[in-house]
Amino acid sequence: MQTFIRRSFSHMAGRQCAASYLPSRKGFTVRRRFLIASAISVGVVAAGATLAAAVGLLVPVKGSAVFCLTPEAASALSAQGVGLSATAPAEPDLSGPTPCVKALFSGSASADLADGGAQLQGGMAFTRAGSVARLELSKLTADVPSRTFRADVEVNGAPAVTTDFLGFSLDPAYVSLSGSGARAVDDPAALSPQGAAAFNRAFGTVPVSSGSSLFRITAEADFLSGLPGF
Repeated sequence: MQTFIRRSFSHMAGRQCAASYLPSRKGFTVRRRFLIASAISVGVVAAGATLAAAVGLLVPVKGSAVFCLTPEAASALSAQGVGLSATAPAEPDLSGPTPCVKALFSGSASADLADGGAQLQGGMAFTRAGSVARLELSKLTADVPSRTFRADVEVNGAPAVTTDFLGFSLDPAYVSLSGSGARAVDDPAALSPQGAAAFNRAFGTVPVSSGSSLFRITAEADFLSGLPGF
């Protein structure tokens, strides 16, 4: 009888001792939740870092833009006997109420449109009928940081001079962004002081004053590569 009691007691003590080395279900659950939360936190931080890097990353872009004279500019140019034409491969667009020029472009830009630029294919020219007076724009290039269109400007056949010709806006009232690109509708493009001086040299007058809108631009740009990691 005493031997039986001693064996039973030893067996129970062994089970209790072994149980003491097993992790409790509560402790295991807490640790598992901690590990899951840690993994999620690391993922969120990594995604945030990737997005921050992508915002400043320049990616290739391509698209098309339509430059339409404002009604004020079109009226003034008509009164001065000056017309607008497109230089191939840009094309004239006469579908609207004022003369327009449509051109393809390519370049690069950041996803937040804080950096980058793009150059139009072809160009445009202002000419006076029955006269040699001519103002021609080629290599028209948008510089995003300065919000400026630069162009090689040729006045009356003289050698072209690279000039900050137009200013443009990226105001959300005119420009919208998506994951795949950007779109501008009737974005005002103001004649710069240098642009006004070029008009004066060519025609002795200006269609609009410096700082006033010469064109309204409607454009679509496609980002050619997605944000890394997304």
